[in-house]
Amino acid sequence: MNTELTSIEDCLETLAGLRQAPKFNIIREDHTIITSIARQVFKGTPLTDRQFELMKEKLKAYTDQFEEHGYNTFEIACTSLRQPLRHIDRSKYIKIVSHSDMLGPKSVYESCKQDWLWIKVRFPFSKKLIVNLQSIPQKQGEYYHEKGTHEHFFAFNERNAYLVVEEFKDKNFEIDSELLAYYEKVSALSDESVYAPGIKQYEFQNVHPRAQQQAIEDLGKPAADNIVRYKDRSKLYGIKFFDSNLDQQLESESVLTQSIVNRKTTKVFVKKSKWAFDNVVSTLVDLDRFPLVILLEENDPYDHLTETYNAFKNIVSPDEVSVQFRLSSDRSNGFNEFIKEHGLNTPVDSNTKIVYTSIDKLNKPLLASDCRPKTIMLLESRRTGTKINAWLNEFDLVIHYDENISQFMRFQRETLTEV
Repeated sequence: MNTELTSIEDCLETLAGLRQAPKFNIIREDHTIITSIARQVFKGTPLTDRQFELMKEKLKAYTDQFEEHGYNTFEIACTSLRQPLRHIDRSKYIKIVSHSDMLGPKSVYESCKQDWLWIKVRFPFSKKLIVNLQSIPQKQGEYYHEKGTHEHFFAFNERNAYLVVEEFKDKNFEIDSELLAYYEKVSALSDESVYAPGIKQYEFQNVHPRAQQQAIEDLGKPAADNIVRYKDRSKLYGIKFFDSNLDQQLESESVLTQSIVNRKTTKVFVKKSKWAFDNVVSTLVDLDRFPLVILLEENDPYDHLTETYNAFKNIVSPDEVSVQFRLSSDRSNGFNEFIKEHGLNTPVDSNTKIVYTSIDKLNKPLLASDCRPKTIMLLESRRTGTKINAWLNEFDLVIHYDENISQFMRFQRETLTEV
């Protein structure tokens, strides 16, 4: 057995068992890092300056074992190198580059792209910084990275400029002054209270004239008594900012109404055991969310029809309710009879307040009528067909009223607000 050690690489290979040598006991906490770097130098890859300093410190704990095994040159070898240190470019910078710089000088590209600009993010390997990088949406066609390099490229636009600088500005990167100036401009524009479409002191601010006109036709001019409804329909009118006047008015509303008004998505799940159906009715009245379309299962719709009709009967008259389908006589189970008895068979028109229709197919008379629904309600949180789903996506409020979210909807939680 050769007990002569001439370099720190010899020490690491011996300690890790990569050379013929007695068995060493490696401290558990050191095992992964020591064996990893030992395999690196065994394959011929030089140490970096940081690896060299770290391994010198780690090897001190094994002095007694090396001496016991007769390695008398251990202490001298720990400070010597077999190969010169490997230089690591630790530069961290973000700058704007051309399309040709992004692809490299030998690349060929379409002439139409010669004026394209990219944001180049460069840093040495770091798990933390990679996590930061991955938090920036990497849209197809707007992100480029060549595997094995430390350079990442984002298409230069307002969105990417803001997101990239925002993510790395406090992480000791050298950032192009031009990019920083651009970031400051975009940051200033992102101040919703100044630039976003909104309502301030009950006056429209940065809202398109057509949207203003439509909103006033629907709700009247913004005021204390309708500002909550403006917030409820904010997605329809493209309004993003409200001042403290909204908060003052919301305080007087029910918790359910507040939750639905502040929804982040158009689809809302309302849990039956938490909210009685009367609470839902009260919220729909407060927000003037009629006409309302209620989607019924055709398999057994009787209970849902009777329960909901009775909840609304003191608010809407029978001639304002229309049930848009019937069951065969052998399957009716009281459904057809209830419709006839209560006069719920009027055609759908501009005076209709509640429409009951099948959850399984689009209702053509409803689509062709003058009725313009404001809210859709599903009494079971279930998957809908492609055509129904596309139709539901046209509305700014779709309520799922059930005890549990369907398995299908669980995979779409980002599109569902739970209240």
